[in-house]
Amino acid sequence: ADDDRKALDLLFADAKALAEELDITIHFFSHLTRPAMGKGHEEGGRVELRHFRGSGAITMWADVVYGIERDTQAEEAEERCTSTIRMLKIRKRGANNGKTFQMVYNDLTGRQERKVLQMEKLDMGGEEPPVEFPKEEGGDDSPEV
Repeated sequence: ADDDRKALDLLFADAKALAEELDITIHFFSHLTRPAMGKGHEEGGRVELRHFRGSGAITMWADVVYGIERDTQAEEAEERCTSTIRMLKIRKRGANNGKTFQMVYNDLTGRQERKVLQMEKLDMGGEEPPVEFPKEEGGDDSPEV
């Protein structure tokens, strides 16, 4: 293609067709544009679909889109290590759009773990709530990030 946007449009259309034909999941990762107003993403600014860099094809063709928000400039270490995962688009389950959950980096294990908020523990009688991801029809229960 003559320009980047046309190339991305073709790439995502072809990827969507391939995924449907082979019944597979293809993951794409994208940088974000700087928001015109408000906090930047490196300061925990809220991610929106329009912030995905490159082409509208990214959000048009995707079935599932998640945004990751984290304040890397926070004074508290725990806050710097906590990421908010925002469900921006769930094609078959639109009611989940905008819902969030948090993950925190564990220095000891080197892994991201579900951060359970005190309110959630109270609602669950002191137990940690299960991580719930939207289920696609006919698919497994694994998250599509």
